[in-house]
Amino acid sequence: MTKGGRKSLDDREADAIDDAAHADTIMFDDLRAGDVITAVTRNNEYRIEVVDVAAARVRVTGGKFFPEPTETTFHGSGGPYGRGVFAGRIMLGYHLTFSHPVQPWNDVKLSRLRTVFLNGTRVLPLQDKLQQ
Repeated sequence: MTKGGRKSLDDREADAIDDAAHADTIMFDDLRAGDVITAVTRNNEYRIEVVDVAAARVRVTGGKFFPEPTETTFHGSGGPYGRGVFAGRIMLGYHLTFSHPVQPWNDVKLSRLRTVFLNGTRVLPLQDKLQQ
């Protein structure tokens, strides 16, 4: 804690990591080649087809970075405050992160993830949480 009872950035990040452990999450390793994720963010809807799970390769369509189907690498979900990526996780409320299709040394970070469909079935948020 810092002066005035406010949390330091390190404390906020620790809280965010703890929250992530309890977040609505899909592990990329649990998917199979050919699975299709529809990711609805605040700004766009993306179609993400799993190409190769072991290599984290996906084909993404949607938004300004992926106007055409584009094969790229999925990194995970970006945490708050612009720091770190929860590798291999698709996490509700976080930013999906991919390699940039033209500049692979850069990343593309989508706006916050609101809803996820897997092969046409809504999987996040969990249905029971919608009724609370």
